[in-house]
Amino acid sequence: MNAISPGGGGGAVPSYDPWSGDPSQFDTIVTRLISREDHATEIRVGINSLLGDPALTNWLGNSADAFRGTLAPLPNLLEQMADAYNQASTAVRAYARALVDGQASFAKVQASLQQRILADPSDAADSADAATDLANQAGLASAGHDSAKQACAKQVAQADDRLRQVKATLADHRFADFTATFTGLHGNLTDLAALQYLGMELYAGQLDALRASLDGTGGSLPPGQSRAEIQDMIDQYGANPNFWLMFGPMLNQIPGYLDQHDKLPDGSLPPEDQALLTLLGQATAKAAGAGDLNFLIQGTNGKELIGLSRIIASAPGGGKSFGAGDGAQFLADLVTKITDAGANSPTDDYGTAVAQALRAAAQNGDAVRLALSGPGGQQLATELLQGSVSLKEDVGTLGGSYTENVPPRFPDSDAIAEFLNAGLMTSRGLSPLAEQQIQAAYSVIRAAAAFHGWNPSDKMTVVDVGDLPPSVVQALIHYAANNSLDLAVSGDGQSDGIGQVTSGPGPPFYNFTVSGGEVSAFLALVLKDPKDAAAYRGYLQGTYSQVVSDAIKGGNTSNWTVPYASLLSKTQLLVDQEHLDAAQRADALSANRVMVFTMITGALGNAPGGDMLGLGQAVDGFVQPLAGSSTTDYGGVLGHLFDTSHTASAQQDAHQDDVNQIEYMKLVVTQGALDSGRLKPDMIDPGIVVDGKIVYGTQFQTWFETHGANLTLGPPSAKGADQPAPSVPSLQDYVNQIATSLEIHK
Repeated sequence: MNAISPGGGGGAVPSYDPWSGDPSQFDTIVTRLISREDHATEIRVGINSLLGDPALTNWLGNSADAFRGTLAPLPNLLEQMADAYNQASTAVRAYARALVDGQASFAKVQASLQQRILADPSDAADSADAATDLANQAGLASAGHDSAKQACAKQVAQADDRLRQVKATLADHRFADFTATFTGLHGNLTDLAALQYLGMELYAGQLDALRASLDGTGGSLPPGQSRAEIQDMIDQYGANPNFWLMFGPMLNQIPGYLDQHDKLPDGSLPPEDQALLTLLGQATAKAAGAGDLNFLIQGTNGKELIGLSRIIASAPGGGKSFGAGDGAQFLADLVTKITDAGANSPTDDYGTAVAQALRAAAQNGDAVRLALSGPGGQQLATELLQGSVSLKEDVGTLGGSYTENVPPRFPDSDAIAEFLNAGLMTSRGLSPLAEQQIQAAYSVIRAAAAFHGWNPSDKMTVVDVGDLPPSVVQALIHYAANNSLDLAVSGDGQSDGIGQVTSGPGPPFYNFTVSGGEVSAFLALVLKDPKDAAAYRGYLQGTYSQVVSDAIKGGNTSNWTVPYASLLSKTQLLVDQEHLDAAQRADALSANRVMVFTMITGALGNAPGGDMLGLGQAVDGFVQPLAGSSTTDYGGVLGHLFDTSHTASAQQDAHQDDVNQIEYMKLVVTQGALDSGRLKPDMIDPGIVVDGKIVYGTQFQTWFETHGANLTLGPPSAKGADQPAPSVPSLQDYVNQIATSLEIHK
């Protein structure tokens, strides 16, 4: 009991602490005791399962009886050990509960009597009576605390005695020297070589007990023991492929089991369950990476996939921890299976599980490419696109008709976008990775082209398909930029599929071709917004600078300018079909021009997956000084390009806009010629080239018109002379090519 401490008012206010102690420290002790109890139970179950296996004689032959005789006493001893730990944990838990209740009860009494004393400090007699009552109550509480401590100590001492007896028994020579006991019972040590095949049997009993718990059948373990069982098996057998053959199919049930028994009011799981899911995620990633779970996805469906996705999402490091090879293939198989509309029925947590699987694969990268480049890659991309949109169904019945709105099957469109973006091509070549990347892109492009004409209506139902989410559209635009060469060389005369390019800039490498109709359908889908279409046109025009550079360096065998001009023409058609008003046209032209300058100044470069319009606007402050403003010497043509009020462009007629487009292409083509190395800086008037970039202005315009337009800068002729080969286009020819494709004329 604590001494009286000074109080307020006219005298001292007594204060006592008869139930001293921190209950939480005893909760920690209880957890440790329960863990030891669970561990002893697990070992007992495993040994009983082993000793009861009728196949033991087949493994150990004549030594089987000796083996049983050596280990037979252990299960009973282990049961005594578990009971002792249970007795101790029960006693400590009861004391901790008494401590909590005692502290709360006395605090209430003490507060009441202290308030009585403080209410009228001048009444000495009443204060003395209250102080006496408080002291008496403190004495009673202290006695109660002593009684609770004594009861706990008695139970713990008894449990300790039982544990000491078990320890003394285990110290007997029968257990201390297994070899002596085994041979003393006429066992043959050479027979023990067969024990290497007993690995599965050592945990068979534990697996049976866990399976019973997950299924809710008779004899199942309580949740706490099941959790300890799982942790123990992972620790002991996680590196054994045979273990995963038996444990793997149960993985998907564990999250639901934890929800059923442990879910908190806010829907979350307690820390110990979250720690278990983390352990399972880590172990699953390791097992999948080792190829121990190759069998699992094929036989897993529906709700089972939801549980498995939750475990995978809990892996430290996410999808990265699965590595390449078998681990990446495991994630690829999971994504393919869980997004299959025919294999899964949507539930409340289905969309979340799909997002978890997609994000894990996206974190891996290899998994995305494996999934999209595999036999089911195009179907997977189709499922993602169809699953991301809402549907409006007009259903006809005998009594009339009604409209039903169907939300997306996969509501997390950002997860879909992350997945698609992770599959973008990073480099061209003839490596297996390059082939895989181009195959993945081929699957996405064809799926998107088909989705453009998707109509799920039938005779009974008329369905309107909603728009693709913006993040998914942007991901597809990334493919349009990342694979612009493949789209450019595709056409009605090309056969669909993957091929090899053996001539042209940077050969050899893999590419794909699709039909001209598929190119148009794909572009119409992803460039539905005129600003996106105009920005993509600007991207192609900016990329044209590199294409011209390659053509100048390599000649006709390296000339991709014609197919790029054709792709520009298809893109321009999408803009023209929109019949834009003046303000919309100004927005589109601004998006186009920003992208042109972004590309040729290297602010975006050719990095795959760049957000073309977004990045173009983000670097506006970097581009504008190069382009000029209305107050500079060269603002007459380009000064209005970054005008946001629509006024400047809205006041210009179509002819002036066409003139501006041609001016851009003069700049683009000249930049490409400079980048090729065959147009030397000393061939250009001073002041036009700054830090390797062409500066547009009156100097450039004069130089191009009087000299640059007629330059032919192809590779040397076959005779080796330092003169371009015959039939080499001039810089003006490249400009005219784009002007013709866009149907603009000066």
